[in-house]
Amino acid sequence: MQQNLKKDKAKFNFINVAFLGEDSIKGARAGHAVQNIAPDKYLDFQKLIFSQQANKFTYELIDKQIDKLELSDNKKRKIKKDYKTKNSESWKDVKEDQKIAKKNNIKEVPSVYINGKKLKNVHSYSEYDEYIKEQD
Repeated sequence: MQQNLKKDKAKFNFINVAFLGEDSIKGARAGHAVQNIAPDKYLDFQKLIFSQQANKFTYELIDKQIDKLELSDNKKRKIKKDYKTKNSESWKDVKEDQKIAKKNNIKEVPSVYINGKKLKNVHSYSEYDEYIKEQD
């Protein structure tokens, strides 16, 4: 069942918890760099990087995914520099995400909350529907 939401009634946050090791931290930083520099390409990047989850997230692999984005060479260079540079915006964003994950005791991904209530099964669309209806 599909629930229609009223405008301005839903807020979606994609938090890169990056607790699966150095690989996930690199991927999270790259995601934030794309979000900060080319936000309209963020979901495209996420699809590309998730398709590579069976591989080790090296700088080379991540850079190849960035190169697949329809962006100017200048923006690609900015993204690559940002996610690799200590204390850049993307590094700060990942630190903030990690604080949010720790504060909310998130130990698994994906985790979905609707108005502060954690879904037991993120793959159950009926559960989304139930939690959303509770808010009406």
